Amino acid sequence: MPESVVDAFRGVLLSDSIDPALVALILTLPSENELAELFTVIDPVAIHEVVNFIHHQLAVEMHDELLSVYRSINIDGYRVDHQDIAKRSLRNICLQYLAAGDDSELANKLVLEQYQSADNMTDSLAALTAANESQLACKEQLMADFDERWHHDGLVMDKWFTLQGANPAKEALTNVRELLNHRSFSMSNPNRVRSLVGAFTAGNPVNFHAEDSSGYQFLYEILVDLNTRNPQVASRLIEPLIRLKRYDAKRQAQMRKVLEQLKALDNLSGDLFEKITKALES
Repeated sequence: MPESVVDAFRGVLLSDSIDPALVALILTLPSENELAELFTVIDPVAIHEVVNFIHHQLAVEMHDELLSVYRSINIDGYRVDHQDIAKRSLRNICLQYLAAGDDSELANKLVLEQYQSADNMTDSLAALTAANESQLACKEQLMADFDERWHHDGLVMDKWFTLQGANPAKEALTNVRELLNHRSFSMSNPNRVRSLVGAFTAGNPVNFHAEDSSGYQFLYEILVDLNTRNPQVASRLIEPLIRLKRYDAKRQAQMRKVLEQLKALDNLSGDLFEKITKALES
């Protein structure tokens, strides 16, 4: 990565004249889905690898500055105050970068400390997100603890399910399938379905678009269930499949096969029929 790029990011991080909230926003890299829109033919694996490379390189090159800024931000007690919110945003983006660097032992320590000392949901989820995105050693411990604390609160668990669905690990789909039987999950609850299944199919492109088409098969099974249970939710979840023309020939063929299987259902809902027909005819 050009040193000028790193220097630009470093200059923003250390600036005294830019609002901390804006610093955090500038340091936040575009999502893989946002970057995908720049390409005529989307390669989800290549995009994922490039984003990870840039994130890691910036984390390594700016390690000392990130750590210094992270440790310099101390907020006494939770308040709904602009300055506190801004500082918390910057502190949490620094934590995400530190987690993506080479010092996994330090990252694990910082994430654990933040999670255990957090007095608000923002900082707790930031620690979980850092552990999840960088696959830190403490990830499973924190996920299990959060589940135990909040399994009774559906709105909070939606955040947890979203992290599980967005898990970048190769075994993400296996985990998502297991979580369909979680005590807090129900296929009859649209919010739970969108949080877990939607996070995987729409927010985890590298795993949803796996070359073995396992992600497409999984969505097919979910849509067959929702076709009668809740066709409105099904019509929203199918969106990643009907964009098949944006991908390479192999993935297009795999997605087309799934769409044709869905179209052949005897009881296909009108919500799905219209979208599937348009996608196959385009």
